[in-house]
Amino acid sequence: YNPNGTVNLYPLVGSIDATTYVNPLTLKTAASAMLARTRRLQTFNSLYGEWYILSGLKYRINIGLNYAQSQSDNYSGPETFVNANTSLAAAVATVDNTETYSWVLENVLTYDKTFAEKHHLTLTGLYSAEKDHSQTSGFQGVGFPANYVLDGNLTLANSLTTDPNNPGSFADRGLVSLMGRLNYSYNEKYLLTATVRRDGASVLSPGNQYFTYPALAVGWNIMNEDFMKQV
Repeated sequence: YNPNGTVNLYPLVGSIDATTYVNPLTLKTAASAMLARTRRLQTFNSLYGEWYILSGLKYRINIGLNYAQSQSDNYSGPETFVNANTSLAAAVATVDNTETYSWVLENVLTYDKTFAEKHHLTLTGLYSAEKDHSQTSGFQGVGFPANYVLDGNLTLANSLTTDPNNPGSFADRGLVSLMGRLNYSYNEKYLLTATVRRDGASVLSPGNQYFTYPALAVGWNIMNEDFMKQV
């Protein structure tokens, strides 16, 4: 403090940091000349439904949606701990916005049936689509007529540019998938699974966005009912 009780703005007078270091007490005494605030909104949602169409046949829908939005407000007035300059011409304000969301939609059709007590068949069909989106923007103003403006009106700034820390971005990508699968077991002992899947991704180059790949698996379950009876 100064002898009269006021805050000594530049307490390091006489050192090489005299004009680059402002008293940290200004964080309290000059709070109206500074702003550092971030507000966020996020929501996560999941919903599903099932419909039994007929015996053994079932349809299920899965829906998911995530959404997030944030805004950052910053103002650094002169002669404060965050801005050692002495003129309002060097006051700095920034406004940054971010929006992201993603959604997924899955449609699943399942047929499950046992024939003659030994043949168990399950057929599954899937169609799904999903999307991810992200967009940001940021602006910076330098030089303001008064501290009370804060970042409420960047058009009053002497100069207005994009925020060098957040010049803006945009990203949008999607995925589409189709799948068919057959599961078969005989007497719960011999097992067969056959799958065909086709995916399409927007992030891949044109002509290479879709790919189809099959899968086949066979198995032998030694822990069936006959084996357990012998044990």
